[in-house]
Amino acid sequence: MSSLLIGALVAGVASRLVYKYRPPSLLAMELPVYRVPRLKPILRMTWARGSAYLKRAGVPIMVVSAILFVLSHFGVASETVVAPASMDHSFAATLGHRLEPALRPMGVDWRVGVGLISAFAAREVFVSSMAIVFHIDGNDASQQDLLLEQMRNATFSGSDQRIFTPSSIAGLIVFFFFSLQCFSTVAVVRKETGSWRIAAAQLGFYTGLGYVLSVGTVQLLRAFGIA
Repeated sequence: MSSLLIGALVAGVASRLVYKYRPPSLLAMELPVYRVPRLKPILRMTWARGSAYLKRAGVPIMVVSAILFVLSHFGVASETVVAPASMDHSFAATLGHRLEPALRPMGVDWRVGVGLISAFAAREVFVSSMAIVFHIDGNDASQQDLLLEQMRNATFSGSDQRIFTPSSIAGLIVFFFFSLQCFSTVAVVRKETGSWRIAAAQLGFYTGLGYVLSVGTVQLLRAFGIA
């Protein structure tokens, strides 16, 4: 419900700022006559639209998924040699370390940054990335318990300050709520609008909005004494 309200608010603001001088549309569309659906037209339409989606949106998704895979599974073995590496020595980990100054106001460190980078493929990847970064092995049941225990005890490097606290967890929830952490959505926006500029602008706006609101949530809770 809240996502619908936020989407309606953003659409309303954009329509008044971006499309302020666009002439009103004179399009009038009549509702179709409703009939009992038939199987053959449904299958034909499903195939046509599904294949069109795979042709136009599938390629960007595969390319970015391949890039994310390389970032998460490869690193620099020496000055010039790229080789397979564990998650905490990968290119994603290096990027996470460089992002850590921006992540600190959210109350998290580079390991969460690695998870956020990996989650760009799909939000669900965040949990599995956390398990890899925290070196969790085992079956599904034990893995969950071990990961929760590691996250409860995780601290910032060189200090005893815990990373996952009520304020930082609330900040992450807010970030995922607003940010556009799904490249397939970006690819669909590009497909529908025919413009990478609009897709990139939407990605930057919602991710920036999620970051700002996440930082605001964390700092506000800490100001009220909630660590």
